[in-house]
This record gives sequence, C-alpha cells and structure tokens, in this order.
Amino acid sequence: MEPQKIKVEDLPSNEFGVLKQLYGPQIEETHGYSRNKITYVRELSGEEKAYFHYRNAMNPVGSVMQGLYKVKGNLLPTYFNRALYTLIQETEALRLNYCSVGKRILAVVLDEQRDIPQVVYRNLESMDGDELNVVLRRIMESELRQGFDLRSGSLVRFSVLHTNQYEFAVVVTAVGAIMSQINLRKLFALAVNESYTPAADGNGIKGMSAAALAEPIKEYWRNFLKDFPQQPELPYYHKSTSDLYKQEAYVSYIPADLLAELRLRSKDKKMMLMSILHTAWGVLLQRYNQCDDVGFALFVPRRGKAADEGITPSLVPVRLQVKGNPTVQELVTKAFQQFVISQPYASLGRENIEDVLRSQANGFDHVLNFCDFFQESMSYADVPGQATGQLVMQNSYDGRDLKLSISFRREENKVIISLVYDSSEFKMNDVKRLLKEYQLIIQQMMMDWNVAVYDFRAKLEKRLEAERISGSLQVQDSRAVLQNYLSKLALFQECELGIQQLFMGGAQQQILFEGDRIDAESIEDNMIFLVSGKIVRSIEVGDGWYNTLDIQKENSWLNESVLLPGHRHKYSMEVLTEQAVIIKIPLSGFMAILKRYPQVGQNIFRHVIRQLEKYQRLWIQS
Repeated sequence: MEPQKIKVEDLPSNEFGVLKQLYGPQIEETHGYSRNKITYVRELSGEEKAYFHYRNAMNPVGSVMQGLYKVKGNLLPTYFNRALYTLIQETEALRLNYCSVGKRILAVVLDEQRDIPQVVYRNLESMDGDELNVVLRRIMESELRQGFDLRSGSLVRFSVLHTNQYEFAVVVTAVGAIMSQINLRKLFALAVNESYTPAADGNGIKGMSAAALAEPIKEYWRNFLKDFPQQPELPYYHKSTSDLYKQEAYVSYIPADLLAELRLRSKDKKMMLMSILHTAWGVLLQRYNQCDDVGFALFVPRRGKAADEGITPSLVPVRLQVKGNPTVQELVTKAFQQFVISQPYASLGRENIEDVLRSQANGFDHVLNFCDFFQESMSYADVPGQATGQLVMQNSYDGRDLKLSISFRREENKVIISLVYDSSEFKMNDVKRLLKEYQLIIQQMMMDWNVAVYDFRAKLEKRLEAERISGSLQVQDSRAVLQNYLSKLALFQECELGIQQLFMGGAQQQILFEGDRIDAESIEDNMIFLVSGKIVRSIEVGDGWYNTLDIQKENSWLNESVLLPGHRHKYSMEVLTEQAVIIKIPLSGFMAILKRYPQVGQNIFRHVIRQLEKYQRLWIQS
C-alpha cells in the first residue's frame, strides 16, 4: 500500500513551519513565485524506512548506494545532460528530498528540482588495465565519502568517464532510498541514442531489504550475545549539542614497513590480517575504558543465499576478552577462531539487531567495515559493455545511528583506513590522534607478538607516554598551521606580514584525500592554493569532457583564471597523492585587499608572466 499524498498546507502547524523554513513560503502560482514549490509530502514507504536512521536529528541520515556501470555507445555530455533532464521530469525520486519534521521523516516532492544532479565528465582514454581499475576504485571510494544533505539538493551524483572508443564507465552514487526508483537503464539508452526495453533486474543493483533469519542463526547469536558487555565509550567522542548531522571523512594509510610486518604475522591471509586489525581496535577500547572485556561489531560481506540476493553487508558482533594473561599472539588467535566460528552465521543485518539485542535498542554505535577488504579484485576491462549499462560492481555505506564508521580496504601494497564521523561529535584533530594511537598499538603488537598481554600493556603505556612527550601525538593549532602555509606561498612571500594577516580572516584550510575532487563552486568563488600534496588539473574547452592539463605541486595557485571576468574555460581538480591540503580565500575578500595594496597586484603580475614562460617552454618541448 502506497503512502498517502498530503498537501503541505494540511500538515500540523509545527511541521508546516519546519518545511517553510527550509523550502521557503509556499505561494500559489496566481499570487507569486516559490523557488522550491512543494507538490505534496508523504510518509516514508516500508522500503524507504529501511534506509533511514532512528536518531532524532534535524537532517535525516540515510544509507548510500553506489554502482559502477559500463556503457557502450557514443555518449556525449550534451546527450547525457538531455537524457538526465528528461528523466528528472518523469521520475518523482529525482525531485524529492527527505526532511525530519519532529517525530517523523517526510518525503518532500517538489514541482521541479532546481539543483540538477552533479555530473562530472572526465577523459581516461590514456589508462588501461590495472591502472584504470585502481583509478575507478578511488573515484568510487571518494564519491561514497562525500555524503548527501537529504533536506536539499539532488540525492544522486554521476561521474561519467570516457575509458575507450565508444566505451564509458559511469559511477552512480545515490541515497539508498531512491536508487531503485531511478531508471538508470533508460538514462543510459537515451544518452547513447539507443532504444530502451525495460529490464527484469531493474538497475541491477540489489537493495538492502531485510532478510528473515533462520532459527539456528537466531539461536547462535542469542547465545553469543548473552551477557555481552555494554557499548564501550569511544575515545575523543563528545556528545553533540546540535541536532544537525554533518558527515566528515578522514583517510589514513598503514605504512609500508608496518604492513610488511602485518603480512608476515598473518602469513598473508586476509582473515588473519583482519583479526589483527580488529584486535588492535579492541585493545584501544580496553585501554580507554580501563577494562578487560569489550564488544563491538564488524561489517563483512554476506554469505550463502543472502549473498546471492545481494543483501549486504552482514553485521558480525565480536568480543575481545582477556582471561588470565595470554600472549598477544594468543589474543589474536582467539579473535580469529571466534570469527571463523561466527562466519557461517554471518547473516545478521542492521534490520535484525533489535530482534536479537533486545537490551540495546539501537545496537552498536560504531562498526569496523571489512566489506571492501574481502572484495575480489575487479577487472573493468573484462566486463562487456551494453547500451543500457552493464553493472560491473556495487558498493554501499550504511552510517545510520553510527557515531563512527571505520572502513578498511586493501590494495596491493597498502591498507587504506577511512573514518566517517559527525563533525559535531568528533573534531578532525582528535580523529588524527585516534588514528595515530591506533597505529602505535598495531606497531607495539608486532614488536611484542609473543609477550604476555599485561606486559604488553605496560610497554604500550611507556611508548604512548614517550610519544606524547616528544610531541608526535600532538596536532598543531589550525590557525598557526594556516599562517605558516600562507607565508610559504610565492604570491604572498614578498608581502609584508601585516598584509599576510589580512588574508587570514576569510581563509579556510581543507584536507583532501586521494581521488577527492574540488567542487566547481569552490573553484569559481575562491582563490585556491595547494600547500601540500599533488593535484591534477583538468580543463574543459567546450565539448563537455575534462582533459588533463597539468599536475600541480605544493605552494601552487590552482585557479588563476578566476580573476578573469567571463573566463571561458572550466577547471576540474583531483587529488593524486594520499593527502593534499588546500587553502581557500574568498574571491570577494581577496579583491578588496587587492584594491588597497598594489603590491599584491604586482605579485600576481609576476606569477602570470612566470606561468606564461612555463607554458611557452612546454609548448616548444611538445
């Protein structure tokens, strides 16, 4: 039964007030104009409810789904845009948002979606084989980290990548509640000017619908979770006083030397390596909570029939309990054995947790996600493309009711750790400290592999204290770091210190990670400087495709043409290194300072001449 459609004016006054604040006055067409005209609102359908959280936040938090498709045909940016506009008019899901109005979440359907879904077009024809696979995975991971504001704007994003002649990779990232409602097959067919026939499998992406648990599985988890410890406190967590959820992400890498030691201890077995990593997290929680018994949960791919149905991921509760005085190796081995026993019963989803964990209504408040860790290597080239799109792989992120989500992904020579959190509950500097402490615990475990746990703990405390004294666990004040970065930029080096201080007022420092893009709005409205890492700049010259222009190193000005009124070309920028730091200075504030201090203008003039010389040299060399 479909939810009833409700006119916005028929809502209770408190709910109508919330919508009016977010979407503006709802004026009849005969009396005026409403930019965000609401057609109607409705309660969530049964399927939609499965994708949302239970937290009473002003902005709902929903799980996100993602698919990588291989499209065959002559896809042009203008064709794709036209097809997308057509689909927006036909599809309610592309014109709706989700809004919390107090005790319930409503689907808000608009007459028209003013914020067109973001589409990035990029040319990757020069890449093939393993290099292309790696780049596609990085793009997917970056897109998944970005999150959505469910109350406004589009709830879907596209990355269209030209990989070969008449061959395109399309990454679709959307709020899970609408993914199955978007006819992607039709979109791709229209974009390559081919006929469309509805497919039996829809988009090919399987949803996150609930699966009924067999009684033996329920019984196993009831016994396992009997007397399960209460949720431990998370290090550096601060309960938010705000009702607004703002998703942030931080990415770190296990160093190559430490990874080599991990591979040796785990005998290069994925499941054993995972056991070491989640045991180290348990040790961290035990230390912070001053206890010998902690419980938390892992996300792993589902097995058996559930995997065939595409219902992912499975939630596997784990318990790290120190009894007696085992060695570090014995502690890890016990965790490994526990997971091996639990794995055949790994069919417990987020939707089942309340049924089994009755004493903890909302289940676990953080998870370690190893779904990507066990993902088999994907070869994009081996999958045949179709005009209506062939699904190569799918991914998902489920952050409902989680204070912290820690994801692990393994590439050939590194393990990537991604933390997703609410920035009102964790500060980025605290997240950095948390990761540093976590890696120090792993290092100490490798050094004390055959040492008894209590002796290991004593050594760990001495190690952490030494690191604190040396300052390696400290994170510098962000304003001091920002001032240091500004002083190193060539554009400001010849300016007096007082002039540099003027730019501090509106300047913002932003940390980006491998695969992240700088959004078009920032490029057009700010002066952007790269102060750490490397970024590839691509340029669009009229055909819609972004082609690589150059690679910029630290202390570079990334968007000089923003000073040129009516500039013709558009930039796209993507991080190449594990991490990059940029500084954004609002263009309006920069121009005001420029008018007052001619010296800044002289520095800009010299910079432009140097760039001219550079490109003259490159032109001759090419």
